[in-house]
Amino acid sequence: MTRIQTALTVLVFLAVAFLSGLVVTLDGLLDAYRFGLDKRPVSGDVVIVEIDARSLEEIGVWPWPRRLHGDLLDRLTAAGAGQVAFDIDFSQASDRENDAALEAALRRAGGATILPAFLQLNSTGAADRQVVLTRPIERFAAQAWTGLVNADIDSRGTARGVFGGIDYEGEHYPAFAELLAGAAYSANHRIGVDFSIDAGSLQSISFSDVLSGSADLTALADKTVIVGATAIELRDQVTVPGYAILSGPALQALATESLIQNRVVRVSGPIPQAAGLVAIILFFSFAAPIPRWRRKRGSVLLFLPAIEIIAFVLQQQFAVALPTAAWHLALIVYYGLATIRELNMRALTAALAKAKTQNTEQILAQIMDDSFDGVIIAEPDGSILACNPAGYRIIFDAPPVEDLVGCHLGEALPTAFTGAVLPALEEAAERSGSAAVRDVEVGNGDNSKYVELTATRSDLTGAGPRTIITLTFRDVTARRQAELLAQVSAREAIAANQAKSNFLASISHELRTPLNAIIGFSDVITTMGRDQIPDEFMEYCQHINESGHSLLAMVNELIDISRIETGRHELNEERFDVNNFCSTIVRTVAGSPQAEGRHVIIRTDRGAPQLHADKRLVRQMVLNLVSNALKFTDEGGRIEIRTVLLPSGDLEIVVADDGIGIDADALDQVTRPFFQSDTDLARNSDGAGLGLAIVNGYIGAHGGHVVIDSAKGAGTTVRLHFPPERVFLPDHRPAAKSAAA
Repeated sequence: MTRIQTALTVLVFLAVAFLSGLVVTLDGLLDAYRFGLDKRPVSGDVVIVEIDARSLEEIGVWPWPRRLHGDLLDRLTAAGAGQVAFDIDFSQASDRENDAALEAALRRAGGATILPAFLQLNSTGAADRQVVLTRPIERFAAQAWTGLVNADIDSRGTARGVFGGIDYEGEHYPAFAELLAGAAYSANHRIGVDFSIDAGSLQSISFSDVLSGSADLTALADKTVIVGATAIELRDQVTVPGYAILSGPALQALATESLIQNRVVRVSGPIPQAAGLVAIILFFSFAAPIPRWRRKRGSVLLFLPAIEIIAFVLQQQFAVALPTAAWHLALIVYYGLATIRELNMRALTAALAKAKTQNTEQILAQIMDDSFDGVIIAEPDGSILACNPAGYRIIFDAPPVEDLVGCHLGEALPTAFTGAVLPALEEAAERSGSAAVRDVEVGNGDNSKYVELTATRSDLTGAGPRTIITLTFRDVTARRQAELLAQVSAREAIAANQAKSNFLASISHELRTPLNAIIGFSDVITTMGRDQIPDEFMEYCQHINESGHSLLAMVNELIDISRIETGRHELNEERFDVNNFCSTIVRTVAGSPQAEGRHVIIRTDRGAPQLHADKRLVRQMVLNLVSNALKFTDEGGRIEIRTVLLPSGDLEIVVADDGIGIDADALDQVTRPFFQSDTDLARNSDGAGLGLAIVNGYIGAHGGHVVIDSAKGAGTTVRLHFPPERVFLPDHRPAAKSAAA
């Protein structure tokens, strides 16, 4: 059976075990066993007032008049009880007198009472049935807290805990136990009960004893009291791990105790279970497959108690329930497969032993002869036992001329190899399980040859030397020359890129001075009157001025790119209001000739965040994006600027248009300098393809990133993401802390 077949066999068995419910059943038994190993005492802070069989016999048939519950509440309040919780359904009104009596008692309790809410199916037609929340009637709910009392039942009908708080119709209903313990717990919307807490030690008092005054209520001072049905006749019973039966109030009391003692049980879930199965399958199928450990298969049984000890420690120390049944089953299957394998292998080994003995030497000799690598087998003292033809070619540059068997390595090998071979031989002989590797350079200059030497130790159990050293020689001249060439090419590429950046920076600075002069003089000429300058010359001068400004903008972009590539730009940071900032940009752009016939609008986040950044660079980024949007959006098109504060705390400045869009193949390249996605369109639009490259560099300098979404003919959306540490809310709190809160 191959490794894959072994793994598939285990997986098929586990699939059957899961589908048949065997895994779930075993996990339940193991879980209950762990809970019973080490019982914990209750805190003593929770007391149950039982609606027991004696109370039903003495007071009468259920349901009782609600004035009795009011009398009970008054007595418990007078005794100094800290909280009183009723696990009784008050979702329907009774007669006016009794409801008024209970309402008055709730009011006298001063809001220290908790009433239950239930999740249950409505009573409409079967096709329309849905889960609804049944709550106390309004006159009771207004005088008390409302908590959810549903038990969390698993597929086997066993209660593992109670529901956590839920949101229903715009209101939050905490769990009954959360209100009793004064501790919120909403992980996975479930409160896992620690059933190692001894339910039998919960303090309880009969309902009828409280009403009759025969019960000593002084012990209830500052205690949490749960009033509920424990009589079997009222059917408020649940099955818990170990197939024990608990009343609903007792389950709520244990849930409260779990919260009070910080012992809420968290089920590790399917991921650790699956990870454990994967680890077992990988280990026993690949890392240590059956052929390796079949003779020691008994040791696999030691994993079973080890797993349970780990699960028990996790449950008792950290309140983590770890499902282990699937792991046990997988180990047992591997034990069975190993046993079968051992029986088969013994028979097979006996049949093949003779054939292996006859063929091994011939196979090894053929492998040695056909090997591309040179191989020398030697004893630890250096005596040569064998050398293959490739070894002669690599070491001696010639076919075999004499038999090296019996010679010493130091005498038989050329001097160029001896200095590396002998130390490698000694290193390999001293340790087992690791290889000694050496690089040997033979010759000088263009005639150099590079050989990689590996020495490994093998400990034999048959006849002959107990230990041998295998020396493997591989000619790596071509690879080494390629590595050297790649290093030279990389250095040349770096130098060329640096030279390019330096040239761009230098020529850009040299161009900016005469351009400023051209722009300045053209500005002066355009201010002259029509009587001094003819109209046609005035028009020429305006063209010169506009072209100078365009060329200066391109030169400035080249300088910006140079600074970005060399990392020489510095941030002049300040904190500013992003919404006002974007509004200013919209007003500036909307009045430009480029925006004529296009709609430029802004939508800002209501949170009005502030940004700590280089305002000039942020302005340049947004203007570059808006300029691109205007350039590639036809008349009548729409350009939108948005600010969005994300739940993660990131701030987005978004520039979106409904223009021509960008090809999907070009999206990964548009932030590269001088790249233009559409050659024909680029000829009709000014610019050198540096705008998005500058935006990408500046947003990176702020620790953020740019995201571009576009499709041909469907417009383009560019998002600038600023990290949470740069974003501040109106009350000057960092957005990162707010998001975490």
